[in-house]
Amino acid sequence: MTTDNLFFGSNLIVSKYLVYLVLCLGLEFAVFRPLL
Repeated sequence: MTTDNLFFGSNLIVSKYLVYLVLCLGLEFAVFRPLL
């Protein structure tokens, strides 16, 4: 495995984590916004 593949793999994991985090924050915001 080359360093490019390793970097791309870790970058893909980070981007997936960021998307998951944004979705969770958006869901939380959509759920708690009407309550406030």
